[in-house]
Amino acid sequence: FDRVQRTLLVRKMRNMGIDSYLILLIDQWLTKRIFHVCHRKNITEPHYQENGIPQGSSISVLLWIIYIYDAPIETVNSNVYVDDTTQWATDSTKWEVKNQLRAESSKLQSWCTANHIKIQWLKTHLLFNEHAHRDQITVNEHKIKTTDTIKYLGATLRANDENHHSTIKIDLKEVAKDIKTRCKLMRGLRKYGIPVSTFQKICRGFIGGKLNYYLPWLAAEIHQTMKTTLNPMEIAYRDYMRTYTGCFPSTPIPLLHAISRFPLLKDRIITETTMTVLSAQANGTLLGSEYAAWNGDGDGWTPLGEVWKALKERVPDTYDAVHTRTDIPARILEGLYKVKYHSSNREKAIKKHKKGKLLP
Repeated sequence: FDRVQRTLLVRKMRNMGIDSYLILLIDQWLTKRIFHVCHRKNITEPHYQENGIPQGSSISVLLWIIYIYDAPIETVNSNVYVDDTTQWATDSTKWEVKNQLRAESSKLQSWCTANHIKIQWLKTHLLFNEHAHRDQITVNEHKIKTTDTIKYLGATLRANDENHHSTIKIDLKEVAKDIKTRCKLMRGLRKYGIPVSTFQKICRGFIGGKLNYYLPWLAAEIHQTMKTTLNPMEIAYRDYMRTYTGCFPSTPIPLLHAISRFPLLKDRIITETTMTVLSAQANGTLLGSEYAAWNGDGDGWTPLGEVWKALKERVPDTYDAVHTRTDIPARILEGLYKVKYHSSNREKAIKKHKKGKLLP
């Protein structure tokens, strides 16, 4: 955020067609901002922030998204979470994969140079499904070396030890630990006598939201004997059910499912993965296009196989495609937000309409 050039930001907002009064408002918000540097008990004199956007403000994230909107980042082969960027490639040989990564990295580096964004090379790594210390790619005189693990959005991705294996291992021990910590915090709230329905809603958001985000990552593991991946999440899932229901630790697991009405973890994984694939099809991402092109062959151990079986069992044959999502213009959204629904009878609605107080 500190390296965002204000003049470039204003120019990009103009190119996007943002209204002039909003651009002026943002420019005034960024002008003459004062900052101090604190170290232990020492504080520097105030200085004006000539460039960059303030950290810790919700509007700063929006301005950052505007600043990088023209970056050469395609949804089919990359993902961005604020300033954390991941690029990937798949092909029949490692040499072809390296060429793809080299080309995409070169485009991104050129954009960063032109937009005064500095890449953190110490945090830039290369991960193959098969790890080899000698692997690396050189892009614009920068060497990107291989690693056997990468932490991404809370999960740890590991190269597979087996030769000729196409799967990257997923380690969710830290995620499971965080879910159990959240369960402990929620159990501490029970002493305040929160109504059961309110408590369970908080559980779904605070604990279930974290769990649901990572479940699609496990879709390829449900038929494997990979206890290092599934077992920690199973334990965390049971702790979630105990917290949600208020049951004792000694409560049998089948009874936990019956009281909470939570499905088995495997079924929940398949459901969340199916929703992820449908969303990917609507958004036109690589996962969605690969699923649409897949012919349904195979033993079903892959995430696509599980989704295919789930859709075949639940979706009528008349629905043979997922329509691409279209963005609603901001002007229409603003109009929808102003709509107020009339929940009384017809006679009162007619009276209000005659006085111009009810939109048809």
